[in-house]
Amino acid sequence: MTEMTEKRRAFIEISGERSSGKTGLILSELAQATARREFCAVIDATDSFDPVSARNAGVDLNHILWICCTGKLDSALKAADYILHAGGFSHVVLDICDIRPEIVARIPRSYWFRFRFATEKSGAVFLLITPVPCSGAGSSAAVECVREKVEWSGSPEYRLLETVCARTLIRKAFRSAAMIKAGNRGITLENILNSKHK
Repeated sequence: MTEMTEKRRAFIEISGERSSGKTGLILSELAQATARREFCAVIDATDSFDPVSARNAGVDLNHILWICCTGKLDSALKAADYILHAGGFSHVVLDICDIRPEIVARIPRSYWFRFRFATEKSGAVFLLITPVPCSGAGSSAAVECVREKVEWSGSPEYRLLETVCARTLIRKAFRSAAMIKAGNRGITLENILNSKHK
């Protein structure tokens, strides 16, 4: 088994409030994967994926399977299960970010262990985007995106968003070395995956 396949057998949870950098992390990862001509699946529970923003971030949409679930969490969970078990995708993204946190908290933990098993078997990277941490021991690693500051300009009637400052924290790493490396190079999903076997 190659080192690349080893690194890919990962279930990474990315949690955080709106405008905290989650989407940027995901689009960066998808851009890198599709640049390598890999196929990726985006399971969009609330139809929030923006293909224009994705394309502008460098994602090759010809290598993306986009599944819209129109707000149906059950459909999104089933789609993720089917896609992970079917195989053939280097990255599978399950975006449940706009589902209310109290509903996310009620998702049975058995789903997360089932997804982790399927991820390890298929060799994919499974990325769960969620408003609150929820996967517990089911995930291989967990990252939290935290919005620290928002700066506006202009009058109160016509304000313009100038800056959003956010930070990314590793809440659960493959190994403790990931936290040390992140401090030196910045946290990216690539750093987290690379830390798995160091």
